[in-house]
Amino acid sequence: MERALFLIKMNQTCLLVDFSDSFFFNIKEVLTQQLGLKAICIKGEDKESIAEVYKRNQCAFLMLGPGPGHIDDYNFSEELWHFIESIPTLGVCLGHQFLCARLGVRPINLERPLHGKSLELDELGQLLGVEKLRGQFYNSWAPNGSMPHADSVSKYQGNIIYFHQKNWIGVQFHPESVGTTFPKEVLNALLEKIV
Repeated sequence: MERALFLIKMNQTCLLVDFSDSFFFNIKEVLTQQLGLKAICIKGEDKESIAEVYKRNQCAFLMLGPGPGHIDDYNFSEELWHFIESIPTLGVCLGHQFLCARLGVRPINLERPLHGKSLELDELGQLLGVEKLRGQFYNSWAPNGSMPHADSVSKYQGNIIYFHQKNWIGVQFHPESVGTTFPKEVLNALLEKIV
């Protein structure tokens, strides 16, 4: 399915936070090579510099990437959260869990991890305008609860796999993965909602 790839025309810069996950480079490649964005990358341990780097480079959005472990393994200062709340932010996998937890929905440990599982996501595909969407999952934790203030939410087996609330959007699956259909279109559709 073809979509208008609006970000290419904008020639925007994005700030990507790498929490030491090998999939991070695949996401960066889709954003830069396929969507034509400029990317500035910082390591997760340098996350307290997000505000400074974001402002200095006039970034269009922030991406909190995937990573190993649990959200409690990473500390975000309250000052940093106040800044992130004010800017367009995409969360992927672990990044999605950070955002959901900030909105009051913490991740639970799944009885059956979804490592390497490709699932049909018809409801989400309709929300994003991407037909026959499949998403590739690599997680053993997932946010579980309700988000009454979200603009839209999609769940799988009761767990939040997508949400959009104002200038934040998050996905539990990996939109860049070969197991996800139309990675470029999926990422573009997500970003169109917040940028």
